[in-house]
Amino acid sequence: MKIVVIGDGDTAVGFRLAGADAFEVSSLEEGERIFKQVVYQEDVGLIIITEELAKRLANLIEEARKKTLPVIIVIPGSTGPIDIPSLGEYIGKLFGLGHIS
Repeated sequence: MKIVVIGDGDTAVGFRLAGADAFEVSSLEEGERIFKQVVYQEDVGLIIITEELAKRLANLIEEARKKTLPVIIVIPGSTGPIDIPSLGEYIGKLFGLGHIS
């Protein structure tokens, strides 16, 4: 299974050096196009997306998370963290448990 990273240039370069397939995104349209392209590839097991882009693609991500794979993880980008639900909050919401630390 492949790991795909979608985000700003600094994040993409770092993950590319670690061996991931990384896409540098400079616009919302480009991010949406790449996300839609990779989310349905059978060989993609994990999508890592930066918070800034994830916030703007929230509806697409929420829909994609209904599938078993790929797992989608949101990370801070090179500009630092912003306020979006964490993985623990997402899991808690999914199972009706509230926030899980």
